[in-house]
Amino acid sequence: MIFIAFFGVLLLIAVFDYKHQRIPNLAVAGLVLISLLSLIIRGVSPAGEVLAAPDVVRSIFLVLVITLPGYCRCELGAGDMKLLLALCIVFLPVQMLIIIAGSFLSTFIFGKIAKVEKVPYAPFLMICSIIMVAGDKGW
Repeated sequence: MIFIAFFGVLLLIAVFDYKHQRIPNLAVAGLVLISLLSLIIRGVSPAGEVLAAPDVVRSIFLVLVITLPGYCRCELGAGDMKLLLALCIVFLPVQMLIIIAGSFLSTFIFGKIAKVEKVPYAPFLMICSIIMVAGDKGW
């Protein structure tokens, strides 16, 4: 149930970002709340991962090191950064690295194929997150 709620909110964020080039803070806060409730009640993240505080800190550090330069050059929005940081309490650091790499690569390829300059990031982040969970669970 928490899995469905989490990825349902992530889907809403992706659709909103695609249509409006903006990620609502309230929706990101909802993701964080769902993730924290999952960790407190079930002991695992919505993706089914057992996370310890050092894992979360490593994921946050990884996200900031990789994405902060893009944010400073205005290539990545604040909503994208908040969404990535919200995912740090869902996935292990190595999973975050794969999700970031996959979503950046797919966003870049989509931008080149569609010949657009401004590509929404959240839809590709959602797709890569779902692929990560599906691959991790052996679906």
